[in-house]
Formats: sequence, C-alpha cells, structure tokens
Amino acid sequence: MLVVMMLPFMVACSSDDDDPVSLESYIVGTWHSFKCSGYGNGQSVDIEITKTGEYSAMYIEATFEKGNKVIVRSWVADKYGYTHWTETTGSYIINGDIVIIKDSNGESADLVFDAKDKTLLLKEMVTTTEGIQVYVNIYYTK
Repeated sequence: MLVVMMLPFMVACSSDDDDPVSLESYIVGTWHSFKCSGYGNGQSVDIEITKTGEYSAMYIEATFEKGNKVIVRSWVADKYGYTHWTETTGSYIINGDIVIIKDSNGESADLVFDAKDKTLLLKEMVTTTEGIQVYVNIYYTK
C-alpha cells in the first residue's frame, strides 16, 4: 500500500531531470546560422539559411573555444560571383544568457541564448540601399 501511495511522487519528480543547459559549458563548439527573420516596411519574411543555395551569403559559423576565443567565418560572394570564406577572430564573454562577441577591430555583437531551444539569437537593424530600416533576427545552432 505504501508503494502505491509513493508512485505519484516518483512520477512527479521525474520531470525535474530536465535541467536547463548551462551556457558556460554549452557554448564551446561551432555554431552556424540556420534561419533569418526580417521585419520592415510593413513586411516580414522568414529565410532558411544554408551553406549553399539562394541565401548562402548569409551563412556564418562561429567557433567558440575555451579561454574566451571566438573565430567567426562568413561564406560570402565577391563582386565576380565567386564564393569564399572570410574569417575574423575575437573574444567573447558571457553575461547571464547573453554572449558578447568583440572582434579585433573593437566591434561587438550580443547574442541571446535560448536554453530551451539551445539556439543563439542575433538581433540587428539594417538599412537597405533604398534607405529602408529592416529589423533582422539571425538564429544559430550547434
């Protein structure tokens, strides 16, 4: 009888095993952009980002190393249409659920970590060649 009474407590406790991911331990490794959401001029668009294909120019990899070093690689096309990697190095610090990246030129970017989805989010505002301000969310995964 006592075992039957304890069963609901054991079942209820099993859901506590899903501890949130610690950003400090999870950040190390290579992350890549996989999705972009853009909002501006009364329109919104969602784009799947891959290394090849129509939106390959938006493909970015960031490799976070122990010791707070980060290497960011972008897959870009030059003015002749040839694609190649560009690379920059920098450092990162973690402040709560925010990863702050600083490159060698002193520029920085803040990425927000979502422990549930295990993704990083970069929010930017971009001005197009037509002068339209567009809000862009770029998502990264390991």
